[in-house]
Amino acid sequence: MQIGYHILTSPVSRALQILGDRSTMLIMRDVFLGRHRFNEFFENSQLSKGTLTTRLESLVANEVLCKTPYLQKPLRYEYRLTSKGKALYSWALMIWQWESDWANKKEVGLPKKLNHSINRLHELVPDCVCRKCKGTVNVNNVKVLRLTSDAPKLDFKQLHVSIGKQR
Repeated sequence: MQIGYHILTSPVSRALQILGDRSTMLIMRDVFLGRHRFNEFFENSQLSKGTLTTRLESLVANEVLCKTPYLQKPLRYEYRLTSKGKALYSWALMIWQWESDWANKKEVGLPKKLNHSINRLHELVPDCVCRKCKGTVNVNNVKVLRLTSDAPKLDFKQLHVSIGKQR
């Protein structure tokens, strides 16, 4: 099998096919900020109506959002998170934190801070934590293990050639 096929069919690649463009990220940002209607997305994202329609249809088809009518004449829909969509909240928080730390402050369209409360209200500082040990996860403490001993070794020359052919 070709290495390019493995990359294109990997879980990361499939997730990026659904969520990996700017337009989709803007829609997801708006949904997590409590917006649900086409006009709200249109006003806040500055996407064209065609792009917005296409991305919303894709998010519905991939079961990230569900579409329910809120007005019959003329027919209008709201877009709500499914369980699959709600599972992306931690991903959205990590992107928010990265943007808060690194983006040009004049360009940031997200809230300057978020509040969190379990026992006492405080400013939220998102972090990626292992569910099993509760330790912080970062690039320095994660090791990639092969799932099977017969998994092919990556040939980076072949990978470069395969990716080049797809462009």
